[in-house]
Amino acid sequence: MFGSITDGLKGVKQSLKDAGIGGDEDEEEDEEAKAEAAVAAGNAAANKEVSDIDARAQTGELSFRDFLTMSEAFAGLGVSDA
Repeated sequence: MFGSITDGLKGVKQSLKDAGIGGDEDEEEDEEAKAEAAVAAGNAAANKEVSDIDARAQTGELSFRDFLTMSEAFAGLGVSDA
């Protein structure tokens, strides 16, 4: 149901754009660039965390917190915010 509402609003937004009424495309591009940068930063942080855990695992110095971190990561696999 929610999907059909958002699809309808996207249609209205596109109709307004086609009529020359509405938002600035540059603002939308800036927002998309910011979102992509945030995702890249999040991926970099996740990669660093995995590297740290991997290094400790190779030396046998894993903590309970490391297992919790890995559990949270595995639980989030396949979950999409979209």
